[in-house]
Amino acid sequence: MTTSRPPVVVIVGHIDHGKSTLLDFIRKSDVVSGEAGGITQRLGAYEVERERDGSRRKVTFIDTPGHEAFRATRARGASAADVAILLVSAEDGVKPQTLEALGAIKDAGLPFVVAINKMDSQRADAQKTKQTLADAEVFVEGYGGDVAVAEISAKTGAGVPELLDLVLLTADMAGLPSDPSAPAQGFVLEASKDRTKGVSATLVIKDGTLRLGDFVAAAGASSPVRRIEDSHGKAIEEATPGQPAAVIGWDAVPAAGSPFTTHETRDEAEAAAETLADAEKKFVHSTVEAAADAATLGIVIRADYLGSADAIEHELAKLTTDRVRPLVLARDTGDISEADVKRAAATPGSVVVGFNVRVDRQAATLAERDGVPVKTFGIIYDLVDWLAELAKSRTPKRTAEVTRGEMSVIRIFGEDRGAQVIGCRVLSGEIVGGDEVRMLRRDEQIARGRVKGLQKQRIPCERVREGDECGVAFDCKLEAATGDRLVAITLVEE
Repeated sequence: MTTSRPPVVVIVGHIDHGKSTLLDFIRKSDVVSGEAGGITQRLGAYEVERERDGSRRKVTFIDTPGHEAFRATRARGASAADVAILLVSAEDGVKPQTLEALGAIKDAGLPFVVAINKMDSQRADAQKTKQTLADAEVFVEGYGGDVAVAEISAKTGAGVPELLDLVLLTADMAGLPSDPSAPAQGFVLEASKDRTKGVSATLVIKDGTLRLGDFVAAAGASSPVRRIEDSHGKAIEEATPGQPAAVIGWDAVPAAGSPFTTHETRDEAEAAAETLADAEKKFVHSTVEAAADAATLGIVIRADYLGSADAIEHELAKLTTDRVRPLVLARDTGDISEADVKRAAATPGSVVVGFNVRVDRQAATLAERDGVPVKTFGIIYDLVDWLAELAKSRTPKRTAEVTRGEMSVIRIFGEDRGAQVIGCRVLSGEIVGGDEVRMLRRDEQIARGRVKGLQKQRIPCERVREGDECGVAFDCKLEAATGDRLVAITLVEE
């Protein structure tokens, strides 16, 4: 039987525009104070209820990371959602990350509403913010368009109930049919590995019902459904369409953002996991391409969640140059182990980095013995900055030719002590005694030579500059001719 399911909602926008504060108010719990750097560091899902038209309706919110480093996981969050909230500050208006978030919404084809936040601030200017939205081709209601907009304060809660009503109205207009009697399917929102609990994954169910006794499959991983937890960590017997649920006991860490399916037997689930793994390979993370002679910085990544590892790997692509490229040797969740250090040690010059994880004692001892750099971080952009400095220090030096000056041959005098004696006019820059020069004839290089000596008004000198006429003792195997150009070069190490 087909029914309408609760919407799955994603909030996106600039890092400082209040997403965590808004979610905090909605779910009546505090995540902001416990987050390093004030940034939501991982994907999560929270189910709330809103009374509308005399009935209580559920809404699932996906908590997506806000920092630029999490663009990849934010895009995955949007792919699992039905409706988006584009959050914009009434103080600052549209910022670059707002445009990036808008692009993610459009790429995912999501209906969305706009929330203008921080209306409690004395600097709030809703009209100016709407104008910046219009400049970004987002035309809200009352300002030349039909995009629903709510003016809110995530801090005080003013306007938030109206925002939730707009979300439900947008979901109703989109239509979200589901069949609760069907096997569950949806997305793996996040996955992690715990040394005591094993592998757990947060699933968002888009259709069907997940029940105890089922078997679930995602890209490269499967699990019997022996325990289901809701967004509050409470054990439940089934999870219905639109609901987030945690399943523990996977045989591997499923890829965050990948679809999951439900099956009756373990064999069916394992076969489906292989099929989904092949499909997941088509979801290509940011790849790193460089010249064949580029130096390589090998990196082993350990993170608390696969979404965090995705974000780190995405950021590493930005460090690539034509002379150095980061190469991810391995990426996984959980604490840094001996195996990670050994993997790094097998590729000379490699490092191990961890995000919100610890280094076990055996790994630390082995790293110190083998001289493998191991470093952990609590803020992702600190990790990336450290790797950027390391990549810079590993960049091989390169010698380049830089033009110092150019002169034209205007007269040929003869030869003196094995060198040609010629008269020149300096066209640009300067020429210094001892300079190596390239001799050009009709704009083609025909030989290389060296300036053995310079004279200006028959007086020896060390250098001549633009506009000067001079005599040059020129050492070159090919004879210069009137009209030739001599380009002085110097070698610079980059």
